Amino acid sequence: MSEYLNTEELVAAYPALFSVSMLKKSRMKYADVAGPPHINLGRKVVYDRSDVEAWLLGLKRVVQKSAAVAPVVKLRRGRPTKADQIARRAAY
Repeated sequence: MSEYLNTEELVAAYPALFSVSMLKKSRMKYADVAGPPHINLGRKVVYDRSDVEAWLLGLKRVVQKSAAVAPVVKLRRGRPTKADQIARRAAY
């Protein structure tokens, strides 16, 4: 049988991942924050430990580092400086 945890027990089991307020916000209908699947038992909310662990595994990302990384080009905003204008004229 599965182990069910209430909100406070889940926060105590995973203190670095969850807070009580984050879990409450994730249960709202139009939540900005996605949270683990929960079960409503009347006014009580419980989380199945196996569902929470499966949800955490779904968040895992694999980052592949490539050898060639494109340089970051900083886009300039606003009016060009006098030096930019002179350099552009010289390039033509």
